[in-house]
Amino acid sequence: MAHVSELIKLADFTSLPAGSTHVIGVKTVLHLPKVILELRHKIGLLAAKRGSVEEFYIQERGLYEPLEEVLIALLPKGAVVDHEPVLKKLANSSQKSDLTIRRLECYPGERLGAHEFAAIIEIKSVFFKERLSESDILQDLEKLLECETAYSAKCYFVLVGLKDDLTRVGKSLSKLLLHNAIGPISLALPSGKTAWLHPSARHVVDSPYLYVWTVSNVNNFGKHSSDYTYTVFHAAR
Repeated sequence: MAHVSELIKLADFTSLPAGSTHVIGVKTVLHLPKVILELRHKIGLLAAKRGSVEEFYIQERGLYEPLEEVLIALLPKGAVVDHEPVLKKLANSSQKSDLTIRRLECYPGERLGAHEFAAIIEIKSVFFKERLSESDILQDLEKLLECETAYSAKCYFVLVGLKDDLTRVGKSLSKLLLHNAIGPISLALPSGKTAWLHPSARHVVDSPYLYVWTVSNVNNFGKHSSDYTYTVFHAAR
């Protein structure tokens, strides 16, 4: 077989004989919000096939595969991006997320298995003549807060849409403070919780506009709060 990939436990790695690996490895840090911005390019390609971007429409679910392609191209070998996985550790264990990145140790399992997740992404889109309510946004943020606690995962909220249509539903988006590119901002949720959103990446020059926030229960966003990090050591033989 030309290419075989398998997991290796840290204990097995550290017990390898001297000389089995080079002493220098590579640490790769992905700023996931900036990676997610590449979704705009995918949308642009789809819009070009259908005519004018100003009247482009795609269902939210239609964005999952293009975003998966963007993520998988940069994530380590063995990473799995799931569409609508069941969040079995939440109080309502039938809830699903839009996209998740599994922890590497969970990669062999089925999509609907009881996985651990490294990152969880919720998306809201506003394309031609599409509607979006404030309650839909708040529900996603509630879910992300619970996911952060249950999975110790990085959590992201993504808003993407056409400039004019985002303006049209501006009242529903008002709590997101779209003008705030520095943050963090706080949102009071119906449950009584407070969601903290850190503006982590955005494109607001031309359609489609795209915003990504890192979401947390606490206002404690450090330098690497939005990052996905992995390290590779090269075999000596």
